[in-house]
Amino acid sequence: MTKEIEALSNSFDLQSKVWIYTSDRVFTNDESMAISNQLALFSSQWTSHGAKVKGKAILLHNRFIIFIADENACGVGGCSIDKTVAVIREIAQQYQVDLFNRFLISYRNEEQIITCGLAQFKELLASKKIAEQVIVFNTMVTHLQALLHWEQSYKQSPYTAIEAPVSFLL
Repeated sequence: MTKEIEALSNSFDLQSKVWIYTSDRVFTNDESMAISNQLALFSSQWTSHGAKVKGKAILLHNRFIIFIADENACGVGGCSIDKTVAVIREIAQQYQVDLFNRFLISYRNEEQIITCGLAQFKELLASKKIAEQVIVFNTMVTHLQALLHWEQSYKQSPYTAIEAPVSFLL
């Protein structure tokens, strides 16, 4: 668990909603700094039906954008969620990255984090270039409590049940 996620768990209810977006490439340090500033500004202005959202948006490992909203403090509706999507679209366009590909998977290779398509990842498994015990980042978590344990072995992750669509295999 990273310091940032640990800090979130001390500031937000464990049932707080979480949304995770994965970049198809690693952001440079300069890009990461600019994106982190952009996300901090968004967090400070995030509202739902005129009420301030107890929320935060962060960039982790120069590739994961995570939004968290504590609904005990303020409910988060469609319009406030749409605002997060608008920020993601803006970042994607500004930095020429894909942040909406749900068929990306990120895993640890020693101290390095590698992101690839799910089909490619499954090929690496099949060819035994990586093992089923490899640590992956479960970007499908939806609550802070699960985010605390989002790094898990592939074998225990929900990715084992997902097949990449044929169009992603080509």
